[in-house]
Amino acid sequence: SSLFHLLDSEVHSITLRRVVDKTSQARRYSSKTKMNTTTTIDAITTSGEKCDADNEVGLTSYERLDAAKEKVSEIRERDIAELRNLARPPANAKLILVCTATILTGKTNPDWGDVRIMLSKPDFIARVLDFDVAQAITKQQADHVRKKCFDGTLSYEDACRSSKACAPLYQWMEALMSCADYL
Repeated sequence: SSLFHLLDSEVHSITLRRVVDKTSQARRYSSKTKMNTTTTIDAITTSGEKCDADNEVGLTSYERLDAAKEKVSEIRERDIAELRNLARPPANAKLILVCTATILTGKTNPDWGDVRIMLSKPDFIARVLDFDVAQAITKQQADHVRKKCFDGTLSYEDACRSSKACAPLYQWMEALMSCADYL
């Protein structure tokens, strides 16, 4: 148990360092493109607290993506393991994770088995944090994810209620879709 805790702490530390590096890169890119889009950002809690909107106005799509990545970096391995071990996950959690798998794996219709394999890889969080929207997402993938997750049937609040790990992933996907609009 203490080995698992130590490993979890080390993975979390490495992930945070990657977030800092990616944040710097995205800010440089954002300042070069001078996107002045006004957006809002939701404050995500991964500790089971109530999800509240923070409404920080004036963030560019890439700043919003950076904020979402920070929250993704806070996802604990035990929350991922809990989802991975579910034979029949809640519908909203499954939808969010299937869309995440679509983005990360490139498969248009991954099944729950594909999602469980994705979640079982030790670098899952690192892959989310390292994902480069400008080079890695196709229009087909973006359209598919928008149709499945962002057609009005699933909200951020639904994601908060579905799982501690799903709320940050939902916000990450939402920010990615916003960034993909500029490509």
